[in-house]
Amino acid sequence: MTHLETVKSVIREIGPVMHLAEVDEIPSEDHITWTLVIDESLVVFVDYDRSATSTLTLSVEVVESPENPLKAFETILLFNNQFLKTGGARMSLDEPGGKIILIEQIGIEDLMVQTLAKAVSDLLEKRDTWKKVITHQEQEAEAMLPSPCMVSSCHIVNISNGMLRG
Repeated sequence: MTHLETVKSVIREIGPVMHLAEVDEIPSEDHITWTLVIDESLVVFVDYDRSATSTLTLSVEVVESPENPLKAFETILLFNNQFLKTGGARMSLDEPGGKIILIEQIGIEDLMVQTLAKAVSDLLEKRDTWKKVITHQEQEAEAMLPSPCMVSSCHIVNISNGMLRG
């Protein structure tokens, strides 16, 4: 079975396993994107790049329009600088002045439904935490993080596995 066949097989099974509202495939010449619709307001994108066939890229919107863009950008730049500690997770804008997106890659080798379901669940957990951090709901975000943690309006002390750690 090729990597693409494996991915398609796993994607076919992921909807019922994760009780998704919908799973859609959007093919193009150079890549395939699947939308995993969690509910009407939350969608995870799974991208398969035909030229980089060993990984899938998972992405999800964190914040549509940050209240304080400068602080939000500082936060995501600090997060991105910790790529070795976050397992390569990163955040970006989908376009100038656009949405903040959380992005991770997972390997396709030995991909199973459970592996993808765990990766999607983990991505959504990180998204929820980062949404609170970026929208300055720090007390709520701090309660979600392992103790001790340090979140201030200006600095993130240490980031591990895509989450804040003190």
